[in-house]
Amino acid sequence: MTSRDGFCQLCCLEASLCPAQLCTPCNKLLLLNMPPCQVMQTLNNYKIPKRCKLCGEQGELGGASICSQCLTIKPIWHQCILPLDYAGVPKQMIQAFKFHQHKRFGSILSRLLTKEIIRHATYGALPDALIAIPSHPRRLKARGFSTSLKIATHLSRTLDIPLIEPFERLSSPKPQATLNRKDRLQNVKGSFKLVSHWRKLIPAAQLAHLCLVDDVITTGATFTECATMLNTLGLYRLDVWALAKTPRAGDA
Repeated sequence: MTSRDGFCQLCCLEASLCPAQLCTPCNKLLLLNMPPCQVMQTLNNYKIPKRCKLCGEQGELGGASICSQCLTIKPIWHQCILPLDYAGVPKQMIQAFKFHQHKRFGSILSRLLTKEIIRHATYGALPDALIAIPSHPRRLKARGFSTSLKIATHLSRTLDIPLIEPFERLSSPKPQATLNRKDRLQNVKGSFKLVSHWRKLIPAAQLAHLCLVDDVITTGATFTECATMLNTLGLYRLDVWALAKTPRAGDA
């Protein structure tokens, strides 16, 4: 990988560079003892593990690529697609994108998600529309952008799928990262509502195939809250897509 003078070799942003030709955020946040080109090669050569097609968890899968937990308690969506574990280099890149406005990382990771979607897609399996999980206005103001909307916009343009916004964020709950599964589910209760004009966005709900998009899945609490509301409309199909899944204890 080559870079122009004054531009970070990894994120391609103009900045003051360290001797390794990285900007301060890339040099500080990645903390990698390898050249930037090797970082990118690591992602490109990332071996995507076999995952349950419903929840995204790794582990022993049945013949239908469904884990034992989902065979017992099926999620309220049809398919979950994600390429990465939220650990190591991918986690550092997502955090740099999400918390330090390294939007270049968002583009790189979104391209990886696009490849995984295409790998899983069959004829007619792509959704009719994408829905980014909305951020609360307070967090939008603090970060300057919505990570889920950035990812969904990239997917919308690349896959030629309309992007709609039928949800409004009502509350800003505690950060999910600090909570267990039970508390996460309770934490997001009542955080979203359908906008008054949702029928114009989803005119034929019973024939609609929609997809929710977010950056990271941990317990799936946020997806579950939004999916529950959408399923009351009688959708034909609902999928969920994300960049990464937080590994269960012992998987990382």
